[in-house]
Amino acid sequence: MEEKLFPEEEAAPAAKDGKQSRKHGKHRKLKIVLGIIAGAVAALLIVTNVLAMMDRANGTAVEAAAVKKGDITSTLTANGTLASTNTKAYYSPVTASINECNVKEGMFVAAGTKVIGFDTSALEQDNQKAQLTKDASLNGFQDTLNKSDEAASKKADADSQAASCQSQIDADSQQINSLTQAISSRTSLLSSGSALSDPSQDPQIAAWQNQLSTLQSEVSTLQAKKSEAEATSSSMESIILSGAARAQISDNSSLASLEASAAQSQLDKASAGIVTEFDGVITQMNVSNGTAVAQGTALFSISSLNEACVEVSLTKANFADVKEGQTAEIIFNDHTYQGTVTEVGRAASSGTQSAQSLLNSAQTTSSTASSSSSNILATVKITNPDQNLCLGLDAKVVIKTDSRTNTLTVPRKAVSLSADGTFCYIVENGVVVRKTVATGISSDDETEITSGLSEGDQVITTLPDSVSEGSKVYVSSDVSQ
Repeated sequence: MEEKLFPEEEAAPAAKDGKQSRKHGKHRKLKIVLGIIAGAVAALLIVTNVLAMMDRANGTAVEAAAVKKGDITSTLTANGTLASTNTKAYYSPVTASINECNVKEGMFVAAGTKVIGFDTSALEQDNQKAQLTKDASLNGFQDTLNKSDEAASKKADADSQAASCQSQIDADSQQINSLTQAISSRTSLLSSGSALSDPSQDPQIAAWQNQLSTLQSEVSTLQAKKSEAEATSSSMESIILSGAARAQISDNSSLASLEASAAQSQLDKASAGIVTEFDGVITQMNVSNGTAVAQGTALFSISSLNEACVEVSLTKANFADVKEGQTAEIIFNDHTYQGTVTEVGRAASSGTQSAQSLLNSAQTTSSTASSSSSNILATVKITNPDQNLCLGLDAKVVIKTDSRTNTLTVPRKAVSLSADGTFCYIVENGVVVRKTVATGISSDDETEITSGLSEGDQVITTLPDSVSEGSKVYVSSDVSQ
């Protein structure tokens, strides 16, 4: 019995065949498009190769590079000597022997380290002697002052007493004169009058004579007291200090005090020893244990690593390129540091210089030279020093002297110099063309072009001997553009 199909079942295979047919059609179209594209690329390559072969047949291959815009930095490179901007020399503050010296040249010491100690035994004796001398001088001075003041007081009293006696003597002498005259007058009167009388029997004359005798005795006593007071006053004069003598004794006492103070200061300094004021490296040590030193003897020097620098010699050719404030890079023993030019000398020093000469000055090439011309010292301070630095050794310094941004640059070897000026060779329409150019700064690899070329120009970097201006050339495909 034949099986019948439903209408839906008959329609399903037909729909499926239609979808597969459309899918195959799309694949065929894609293959055709891809084939056309591949053919076009192949044709372009063939044409390019043919043109290149034609160029090669008519010219010489040259290496060239495109003029491009970019940033450029010029540098100066030199070898310098590691040093420090803060080096302090220490001198002996006393005359003594050293009994403590535990550091050597090249050692790092921290701030506050006692580097030198002194034997203080002799200074202790000197100080004790000076203190005793001072005390004796002060005591003697005071005793002399006291005696002088006492003598002055006694002299003043004696002078006063002598003056008082003299005053009383003068008064008594007047009375004596008055009485003498009175006795004389009365005696004359009694001897020559109508009533003659014996003066010696006169009661009045007798009374006056008694007064006269008393006064004369008193005057005699006063004169003796006056003489004694004058003798006392005279004896005191040798004890009383004059103004000059008083000043001299005072100066001697002050001198003794100063000497005692100096002796104490010397002892204090020796007891303290020599202590470093900052972290650093001992760059010079002139003494050792047992060394006897005089005051002012140079003991040692210390240099601060925190203020390390590189001292670089500049020549006349590149002196003008280096300015204070420029940044630099310092390379020492595989360590790289940053720095700043802090000082450029203003006086040249003569002497032979054997070192890598400064590089990359404008329009110069690097070289190593020995020059006997005058040099100028520049200081580059290291801004990030550490204890890996070793003062006194050489370090490489790269100073950034100038920079430009978004400027035209070419490879440095593309720039040539002749008596007519600076120029470059470029490839223009397959022909070598010489272009006069003006240059700016240069780096190790590139030179700035300020005029004469345009961005995109092909500058020849290596000109074959067989090629000159006007030669037909083509740019080698092996060099990067």
